[in-house]
Amino acid sequence: MALANRTVVGATSFAGARHIRDDTAKGLNMVIFGPPGCGKTTLAASIKEAQPDGQILLFDTDLGRESVEDLDVEYLLPTSWDELRSYLDLAISLREDSPYKTYIFDSLSSIYYEHLVPKVAGGELKRFELQHYLEAQRILAKFVRDAKSLREYGINTIFTAHQKEITDGTINVRLALPEGIRNEILLCVNHVGYLGRGKDNKTRELWFEPPTKRHEGPKIRQTRSKGTVPSVMPDPTMKKFLEALKKEK
Repeated sequence: MALANRTVVGATSFAGARHIRDDTAKGLNMVIFGPPGCGKTTLAASIKEAQPDGQILLFDTDLGRESVEDLDVEYLLPTSWDELRSYLDLAISLREDSPYKTYIFDSLSSIYYEHLVPKVAGGELKRFELQHYLEAQRILAKFVRDAKSLREYGINTIFTAHQKEITDGTINVRLALPEGIRNEILLCVNHVGYLGRGKDNKTRELWFEPPTKRHEGPKIRQTRSKGTVPSVMPDPTMKKFLEALKKEK
């Protein structure tokens, strides 16, 4: 299938997909969360620098594609949960025959609140009760686990998410999802990074361990070894992060 203007809308197959398989490494599976406008989508898409031969597909449910319009990123605009789920099922069925090396889901927060919750509630949020919350969380957790399975075929899956500030004497920053599903996702994915502004408010910093009293520490499971990957990465890029992971092995 020819992809016009780097946009695919309503695609039902990736016909003509080129074979991409890297038998030397598994794909990256990661969540990047932080405040609006800090560059989460741009950071995720910077993986192109490290893997120039791997095409990127952005699932844009948060209308954030403007930040990567100057990059070689193709994107889809899912209009419903069923459509988004069908795209993931297609990617899983293609496995290593997918034309894409990286899938970016932007963002978990909008996927949950704007697509999945209305789906479970039948479009009537006023009827959204406890059983609906639990069902929506179960479905989203399965979605994240299914996406993670693609790493076995050398395919990267990167999720972005918004942050939520909780004030209880100090300001704590958490991933903007209900507690149950937030904890399950943070424990499921391989890497979690908090992207925020540096002290000078000009540079960016990617945290892999919780900075004191800033965001939820116990649920942030990071790399297997802390000997190489720093707890905080100034001016982060995915190339820097992947290079640190390689040194760690």
